Amino acid sequence: SDGSWITDFGRTGPLVGSPTLGVTNHGQRVVKVISRNPFVASVSLGGDIPDAGLIRVAVYDVGGRQISQDQQQHRGGFWSWTWKPTGCPPGVYLIHCSFPQGSTTTRVVYLH
Repeated sequence: SDGSWITDFGRTGPLVGSPTLGVTNHGQRVVKVISRNPFVASVSLGGDIPDAGLIRVAVYDVGGRQISQDQQQHRGGFWSWTWKPTGCPPGVYLIHCSFPQGSTTTRVVYLH
């Protein structure tokens, strides 16, 4: 990947806006939106991953510019991540999450 959400989007499939989304692990989803969307101050994602591994999260604006990125080594089990869009204008953002099991992208709306 060249880091572009367009490249990642093409590889991971369509955006999913439902409360439960993400990579399927034996019928369970490893990514869930665990706070309201649209959101005002912050948005949180979380879920369960069965195995240890690196979790990478990147936030993009609709122009494809990377706004934020984070990664953490996780031991497996429940994980969560919160984004506070400090200094960002209200609008639509894409959050791309990748795990050892695969990756997914979701759309969130920041109302400010």
